[in-house]
Order: sequence, then structure tokens, then C-alpha cells
Amino acid sequence: MRYFKEIQCRLLTLSAVLAASLLLSSCNKVESLTSVGIASISASEFSCEGGLATIEALAGGSPVSAVTSDADWIELSCVRENVLLRILPNTQPESRRGQVVISAGTLKPATVEITQEAYRLLSVSSSNLDFSADVKQIEIEIRSSCPWTAVFTENPGNCFSWTATDRGICVSSSLDPGRKAIVGRLKIIPEDSSLPAQTLGLYLREKTVYDFLVGSWTVVANDESDRSNFVFSKKKDQYSFNVSIENSKTAGLCFEALMSEGKLRIYSGQECGYNENEGKYLSLHYNGPKNGNGWYILKSANMVAWDAVPVFDEEAGTITLAFKDSGIHAEYRAELLALWLCPDSYFNFSGSGASMVVSYRNLVLSKEMNE
Repeated sequence: MRYFKEIQCRLLTLSAVLAASLLLSSCNKVESLTSVGIASISASEFSCEGGLATIEALAGGSPVSAVTSDADWIELSCVRENVLLRILPNTQPESRRGQVVISAGTLKPATVEITQEAYRLLSVSSSNLDFSADVKQIEIEIRSSCPWTAVFTENPGNCFSWTATDRGICVSSSLDPGRKAIVGRLKIIPEDSSLPAQTLGLYLREKTVYDFLVGSWTVVANDESDRSNFVFSKKKDQYSFNVSIENSKTAGLCFEALMSEGKLRIYSGQECGYNENEGKYLSLHYNGPKNGNGWYILKSANMVAWDAVPVFDEEAGTITLAFKDSGIHAEYRAELLALWLCPDSYFNFSGSGASMVVSYRNLVLSKEMNE
């Protein structure tokens, strides 16, 4: 038992000596630290575009501070023993060099040198330009460290042209949208051959079928007598039209035509509005047989309809609409479209002074494609 106690006592003494030795060694290291050290730098050389970096300092656990005489392009912040750098873009044709001085208490400061390349860049603010009937010119910004020029590598029909501006370049489209889209390519070539050229994609979108239908239409066929022009104007873009007939009694009042799945559709039972000059209500309805027999007034909303598929004649430069029953009702067939003026209320055909304004059967309309 005495032997074991002696061993235990010696072990405790040895542990105490070792702990004291380690503590003394640590104190000596702290006391021997006379200047701020640098453990690591994530980056000290930067391109002209700038970037971020972190300097990990050694200051014996003390928080560090950092300053620079180049604060116009080096931004600093400190977190404990770390210095965070943000290097701003260099827009000058010369490279630049700066210093970051890191301090901590009474320790000798450390200095880190930062370098950044001269401005060598060719960039464009947009690489794809989308033209339409409403957008004929597009200007974009070009940032370049050297002179540049522009060359078309694709330009069907010389549709596109360009001019230099103070900001960069202005590209124009001389053609109106047609049945097919036009795609071009414009290459921006820097004088400095070490910089890559930039290519702009140019796109003149095709004119939609809906947009082709906007305008004035001539009646080229009607089994009834009326030949008044139809005028299609936009209601809900790419979906519906306001349709008016150039007749004094319609007073510019419109009915609706819908564009769906490539077809134009005019539904029954439409209340077009009140004609103040006539003091009557203008309405649209159809007449037609039921199961091939009789002649009925088809005035319920959306009960029946006429459809027409736009037919494009590229050679003649015209569009044709030939209307026929849509087939949406299993029994009734819309054969005649009529607009009536009725007193007191819509569809009051028996009222005093009620009269039909226009009527159409086997109606065919035509218009110029490029109107």
C-alpha cells in the first residue's frame, strides 16, 4: 500500500510540473509576440473588375484594426483578427498598387500590399435586342478600355443598321414585322486583340395573326345587300377585338370578336350599346334553322357563333375571313347575322320603331396584309 501511495504522489507531482511548464511556455510565446503576423491572405492581386478578399492576422487574440491610404478603391472592415477587403473596379488604363496596414494594441503593425490590373475590358449592357412594330431603335451601353468597331455577321435584307453614341451603340430596324421573324448578328470588335469580341443577337419578331387582323376590312361577299366596311380595333391585346361597322346608325358602337386557336369567333346575343341619336339600343343576334328546319331568332348570349380562319395570300398581299357557323350548338345553325336598333331595351324587336340596321349571310371580308 505504501508503494502505491508513493507512485501516486510522484504522478501528481509530475502532472503539476508539466502543467506549469506548458503555462510558462504559453506565456513566453505571448510575451515574445512583438508584431502583428499574417497567417493567410485569400487574394492580394486583382483583375480590373475588383473582388473580395480576407486577411487572417495573428495578434495573440487581440482584435485588429486596418487602414489604407487608398480608400477610394480599397474598402476595409475588421472582425476580431480578420480583415475583410472589397476591391472596387479599376476604370483607368493604368494598373494600381496599394497598402493595407494592420494594427493591434502595442504590436508593431503589419503591411500587406494589394495590386490591381489596369482597365482592360469590353462589355455590353445587353446582348439580345428585341425589335417590334413599336420598338424600332435600341441603345445599349458599351464599356471598353480601347476603341472598337461593329460588323454585321448576319443581316437579312439589310434590316438592321447601327450608329455609335456617347454611351455605346444604337441599333435600328428599318422593316416592319412580317409573317416571319428576322434574326441578325452584330459583332463588337475591340482594337485590343487580346480582348474577346462581343456578339449582339438582333431579333425582329414576327407579326402575330392577331395584329394582322387589326384595321379596316372590305366586304367582298354577302348574300344580303350591305357592303359597309368592318373595322377591327384592339380590345384585349392578342385575345379580343372591338368590331364596328361603318354605318351611320351604328354610331361607332361595337360588338366583340374573340381570337382563339387561330380562329376568329363572333358570338350571339351581344348588347352593343345605346345610340343616343336614334334613342335606341343596338344589339347583335343570329337567325337560322333548327335541325335544318324553320327560321329562328338566336339571341341568347353565346348560344351560337360564326367562325372564320384567317387566310393569307402572300402573292396578293391580302388576308381573307370567310365566316360560317361554328357548330357549337347541336341543333341550331347560325346562318344570318343581324344588327338591330330596338326601343326601350335590347332585342325588343316588336317595339315601335325597331329596325334592322345591317344583315349578313355567307359573309367574306378582306384587307391588305400590310395595312
